[in-house]
Order: sequence, then C-alpha cells, then structure tokens
Amino acid sequence: MAMTRLTCTEGGSSKFWEGQAEGASLTVRFGKIGTDGQTKTKTFASAAAADKELQKLIKEKLGKGYVEGDGAEDGEDGDGEAGEGEGGAFRTYGLFPDDWYEGANLGHAYELRFAKPPTPEAKLKIAALFEQKLAEGAAEPSPEPWLWSGPWALFYVGERAMGESGSSRDCFGAVFDVISKIDDVWPVDEAIFIGAREADDDEEGPPSDGPEYPGIDCLSDELFGRSRDSDLPAGKADQSFEAARKQARKPAAKPKVKARAAKGPKIEAGELEEAWMGRGGKEDAPAFVQQAIPADEPYPAIEERAGVYLVRYRVKSATRVAWLRQGKEPVLVDCSGLGSVPMSVLRADGGAALLWGFLKGEVRESTPEGSLRTLASGLGRVRGAAYAGAGFAVAAGDEVLLYSNVGDGEPVARAAVEEAGSVTAALGGAALVVGSEKAVHVLDARGGKLAAVGTIKYRDLAGFFEHEGKVYFRGSDDYGYREVKNVAEVLGLG
Repeated sequence: MAMTRLTCTEGGSSKFWEGQAEGASLTVRFGKIGTDGQTKTKTFASAAAADKELQKLIKEKLGKGYVEGDGAEDGEDGDGEAGEGEGGAFRTYGLFPDDWYEGANLGHAYELRFAKPPTPEAKLKIAALFEQKLAEGAAEPSPEPWLWSGPWALFYVGERAMGESGSSRDCFGAVFDVISKIDDVWPVDEAIFIGAREADDDEEGPPSDGPEYPGIDCLSDELFGRSRDSDLPAGKADQSFEAARKQARKPAAKPKVKARAAKGPKIEAGELEEAWMGRGGKEDAPAFVQQAIPADEPYPAIEERAGVYLVRYRVKSATRVAWLRQGKEPVLVDCSGLGSVPMSVLRADGGAALLWGFLKGEVRESTPEGSLRTLASGLGRVRGAAYAGAGFAVAAGDEVLLYSNVGDGEPVARAAVEEAGSVTAALGGAALVVGSEKAVHVLDARGGKLAAVGTIKYRDLAGFFEHEGKVYFRGSDDYGYREVKNVAEVLGLG
C-alpha cells in the first residue's frame, strides 16, 4: 500500500506523520517538518489488521488538525539542517505525579531529547534561560547539575510553596513553558517526565531510549515501555553550562517601596513573620471533610467560610472541586472547559465561589447547591480572581479588571499591571492587592474606579493571600510572610 503523509501547521505547529502498511507490518514515521523524525514498526496478526490500524491512525490524525499533503522535505528547513531558533511542536510524556505536593523537595527530573546535540553557544543560552525564567513562580531550578549525553539532557526542578495564590501543580505549567522557550533556542524533539506515575495517551509509541545517568533511577521507564541505550555515553555535567547557570542567578533584592508622593503613611512591607499563615491542612479539617477527600491525596486545597467548605483535590490527572457541608452530601462542581487544574476562591459568607482556569480566559461562579454560571469570558490568561464588595476582580494578562455587579458582563474599570497575577480584596473591597512576578501592587477600588496607591517591589515574589482581614506576601526564599501594611491608612479608612 502507498505511503500516506499528513502534516499539521495549526497554531504554530510544524509536524508531519507518515504511515504505510506492507503485509502484516505497519510503519509510521513522525516528527518536526524539516527533520528525519522517528520511525516505529509494529507487526500485526494479518495484513488486514495492519491496514485497519493504519486507517484508524489516519482518521485520528485528521481529527487533530493534520491535513493530507507535504510540508518541507525531510531533513530540510531552509538552511539545510535543523538549528538555532527553529523550534516547533515537541512530544511530551508523563502526567502529574502522585507525589507532587506543597513545598516538595527539589528532585523532579525531566529528560529532553534535542533534534541534534546543541552547540556550546546554544547551551549557554539554555543555561541562562533556565535560571531566569524559573527565577520566580511555581517552579524552582534545582542546584543539581544538568547531565548531558549527545542530544540528551536531564535536569531537575523543584516547587515553590505558593500559599493561597496558586496550586503546587502550577509548577508543571511553568516547566512546560520553559521547555517551550528552550525549544525556541534549540529544537526539542521529546520532553519526558521520568518520575511520572501515569502515562499520557500516545498512540505513536513510547519515547526514545535514553542514556544511562549514573545513580539515577528513571522511574517511568517501565511505565513508558522504554529502556536505557547502552551505546550512548553516560550522562555527565558540563562545567561551562553550570558556570553559565550560576552567572545567570542574581541575589534576592531587599523590599523596596514606591508609593504616591504624599505626606503621611505609605504602603510598606512588614517584618518577616516566621509562621505559616495559609489555609489549614487535611489533618486540621473536620472528619466529614477528611472523609470526602481521597485517602491518597495528602495535600488538598481547603477553604472554609461560615462553616461551608470548598475543596480541590486530585483524582489521577484531574482536579475535582467539591462543596462540603456538615450533614449534607458532597456536591461536585462541573469544571469542564476550565482545564486540568481549575482554581477557586470562596466568598466570605460561604454562599458562592469563583472558579477559573489559567489558559481558558473564563471566570465562573458556583453555589453550594451546584448551580453554575459564567461571569466573564474572552479574558486571555486568567491568573487570579477575587470577590470585591458587591462585584469581583480578575487579574488577566497585564490588566486588573473590576466588575461592579456580579454577572453584568463588562468591567467598569481597568488598571494596567504588568504580568498581573494573584488578586485579593481588602477592606470589604475598598482596595485590591495584586501580585505580579516582581511586586505587590495596591489599588484603590472605590467608586467603580481603580487607582494605584502603592507598590512593594520584591524580587522572586512567590505568593500572597488574605488572612483575618490582613494581606500577606512572601518571597521564594522567605520562611514566612510579610504583611502589606498601612492599606487602610493610605485610603483614609484607618
């Protein structure tokens, strides 16, 4: 049977897939347009079975945006070979691990297979990018060295505790983002989470066999059905690469305050309080809450207001959100369309909650009875949301949006905040406190307007939250939290 060739260029992809059945054997070849890709052959019980599998794969590929036809010829990319700055779609393996939790030790390993061994110059760019892109946020670069073997590299990332501002599983999104950036520097063919406990559904077979890494147990090899290639040199550190990583790191800055020029109190950072100010853990929750959470989920996100609990917990690779009340059956929230890791925040009276997904551009509201409605959509990347007085606020992209009445559809005010992240309300909605990657911003939200009244600059901001009427933040290297002080005084309410 003639070979079938499909290509996909949707959404910036640059992939090809080929399939050919010959007798009882089926051979597929796939990868980036402009590379030789990978070839897999499988033998079936009969020629008819091989052809049936081929037709099934073709149908699936067409349903995923592939079209019949040719992209660039194999091995050609305009300059004759794959090289710097020519990244595209790469294959990923491994879903969320079972042992990822708040404050996890550094030690979650990822393995990359590049299209070809990176040049020394490309390695230096990758080293600086890795440190700089993970300097803030949920993922933290491990001090452990990268191990290299030809086109293969293994590296570790850890997870920063994010308080109420985010989920520990945000780390996986941050790792994927930095791999995508690395792919822009030097093309990546495969990205493998080698500590995975669950494989994704990949009909094109397991990842390629990688090299040995002395003293390292690649937990997912059996899961993925792969082995170690003894013909490859063992992975080892590159001293020039590690020196470039070290050079890219910068010492943490001291808190600096920039507030409007006026006499009187100003927004400032309080002293470091060496205590955990966040929500209670599973062991602190009432028995009826603990019983509703799977026994193998040790670190659920638990919120409580007025005796009403909203709980987020993992079941395999999906996040469930449930309302829990004493003497009543748990009520699961329909989070379809919000991505694999929906976020939530509970209203002060426990009568409703906001839900959103980072990449879905939508904010919804749920009640303890399970009703659900969309409050805002088309927002781009939603990084945070909070009730603010009678309305709510959303941090999306480089803006903070204020809605005066829940569900009225359009914001009444906008404020530009670069890389706006988590948002919470203070003083009954009179003020909004917004976290970005490098600062905490305080906005006056009275009168349906937003006006900046103070900024605390802080490098490596890791998260912030409201607790007992006060707002706290922390840096990634802080053991504890600092209060955002003088908000009421600056607004003339103290």
